[in-house]
This record gives sequence, C-alpha cells and structure tokens, in this order.
Amino acid sequence: MLGNCTTPAVFQDRWHRLQERCRTLDLDALLIWSRGGGSVDCAQDLIYLANVCSATPLVPDLQGVWSGLSCSALVLPAHGEPVLVVDASRYRRQQIPVQDVRTTSMVADTAAAVLHELGLGRARIGLVAGDAMALASYRRLLQACPEAEFVPCDKLVEQMRRIKSPMEMDLLRQSAQLGSHAMAAMMRTATQPGCTEAYAVSMASQIITAGGGTVIDAATASGPHTEFYAFGQAPSWTTRILQQGDLFHCDLYGSAIGGYRFDLSRTVVCGRSPSAAQRHLIEAAAQAVADGIDAVRPGAVAHDIWRTVRDSLLRAGMQAPHPLAGHGYGLGWEGPWLIEGSQDVVEEQMALSIETIAALPGVGCAKFEQDILVHAGGCELLTAACPAFMW
Repeated sequence: MLGNCTTPAVFQDRWHRLQERCRTLDLDALLIWSRGGGSVDCAQDLIYLANVCSATPLVPDLQGVWSGLSCSALVLPAHGEPVLVVDASRYRRQQIPVQDVRTTSMVADTAAAVLHELGLGRARIGLVAGDAMALASYRRLLQACPEAEFVPCDKLVEQMRRIKSPMEMDLLRQSAQLGSHAMAAMMRTATQPGCTEAYAVSMASQIITAGGGTVIDAATASGPHTEFYAFGQAPSWTTRILQQGDLFHCDLYGSAIGGYRFDLSRTVVCGRSPSAAQRHLIEAAAQAVADGIDAVRPGAVAHDIWRTVRDSLLRAGMQAPHPLAGHGYGLGWEGPWLIEGSQDVVEEQMALSIETIAALPGVGCAKFEQDILVHAGGCELLTAACPAFMW
C-alpha cells in the first residue's frame, strides 16, 4: 500500500475530520485534485486520503481522447461517502479505501459529472488543487459546472497532514534512515579526487533505489561553484571532476515507503582534511542547524527559529544567503515554513527539516540540514546516521 495503512478506518477518520472542517467553512463539498505519475508530482493529498497515485506521467491533453491524464480527483461531500475518480481502468483496487471509484480518460469531466450526480452542480465547493491542477482541467471543470461556486482551499489537506500519526512517524524514521545512509555514501565518494559530481550522486541513488525509494533531486555544487544551490540544470548535478581541496555540497531529497520523504544536506572537502577556514565554514553551518533544533518545541514560532539559525551564522562570522531555516515535510513539503516574519507555530507530532547555507567570502558555501520529529519533551533527530563531518 502507498501509505502503508492496513485499515480503511485510518482513511475514514481523515474524511470525517475534513468533512467537519468543510461544514465549518460553510462548504457543501470538497473536490481534492491530485497529479501523480512520479514522486516529483503533486500526489500527496490523494495518497493521504485515498491511497492512490497515478502511474501515468503528466502529458498534455489530446483533444477528444484524454484530458487530465495522470490526475485523480476525490469528491468529498460535507455529508456522505466520497467518490474517487481515477485516470486508468486498471488500478490496485484492494489498496483503495473508497468504495465508489470511477475510471475515466477525462478526469475533470467525470469529476464534474459526479458533482451533478450528487446534486452539487450549484453548490459551494472547496477546491483543493494547489499546484496539481492544470489550467485546461480547471477550465473544463468551470465549463461543466457553470453554476457551482468553487472556493480555493489549497492548504486544507496539507494543514491536516502536518500532524503525523505514530504510523507516519515510523515511516519517516525509515525514510530518514535510508536517506542518511545514501547521503553518507555520496559524501564518502565525494572526498575522492578524480570522481565526478554525477558519480558521487550515483552512489546515493543506488542505495535509495535498492532500498525501495526514489531520488527526487540531489542539488549539488562543488569547487568554484559552491555559491550556487545547484550548479547543474536538468539534472541538478554535473559531470565536473572533483579536485583536491574542493568543497562539495548536496541537498538530497527523495521518498521511501509509502511516499514519505527524507531531506538532508551535507558538505565535505575533497581529497584532504579541510583547511582551517573550510572547517570553520562547515562547522558553522552544522552549529546553526543544531541551534535551530534546540529552539524547536511545541509552541515555538517559525520566525524565532529562523532568527536563531541566522544569528548563529552571524556570530560565527558567516554570511546567511539562504532565506529559509527549514520547513515541515511528510508526503510532500509542508508548513510551517521557517522564514523571517512567519508567525506559524510549531506543534507536537510535526516533522521538520532544519536547514541553512553558510557563506564565507573567499572560501565558499556550505549546506547543512537535519530531519527531526517534534515531541512534547524535545526533538528526535532522524538523520543522525549520516555523520555531520567527514574528517
């Protein structure tokens, strides 16, 4: 199963909580849209609510043949049972908790037909689509339901996903373990002069794939390019040969069991022990993240954690070019976003990635990032299996 949920009751509880929220917002129904076809797509909400992710990659509509291919939609009335619309005639029926499943090659049209069938053609409908719905599908939906009022509710499911169940926390632990071992292998490889960025990334990719996961990206830069988050473009690494004394950094993120993610960053020096300046740079980045983790607790404000990370870098004499000190994560990237000015509050049972980039003119930039779970009594570090330093 995608979400590794062994009972429909897990999903039914999520539906009921969403329906309560729906009624509070004076909505007659929710239409939750998802785009699958791969881990980099926007399938999180329907994995969470219906245990489904399309196997079809995103392709343009073909007039009269298909529309919204790779997409799925869940119609959830404020009262009653949900209806799931999927884009393929063959799917793993036994893993889907929704009883009423419609298959189609015209996803928006079929979702609109379901709305009419349920008497919702003139209703007030919360649209949870985010980045997943293409303009063409939205236009088809409006054309088919001209009298319905569609209310943007993009964050509704994501806000629910922020709080992790014990089962989800176990999956995140397993995912972080896989990502940590992969990152450690990449960093060890990158300390060897003569290998390429691509070869170092391949060491991580092999471990992740063999462990049942997938790499979403490995944002990499080295040598004279470390001021870049990633110097490569499609892919985010290059075939540059690493030289002795080069800094090498990578932000590695992917997913493992059930689509639950890992997200961590490390920096190493190729071929020799770091110089005093390089050591100071890398240690400052790691210390800033450690200070940020110390500031995380239930009730902490996102801005205050961001300020803790930034101030740690400034005290160490670093520049702080990265505007982000971390974010929530799980099936996808989630709030709270730890940025300047954000008043979002950290809650118990959230999963957070705490991250930074430290910059030292004349030396370069270093990345560092750790994954944690937030508990009442403190934070649980998930990515400790990858050493902070490789010296």
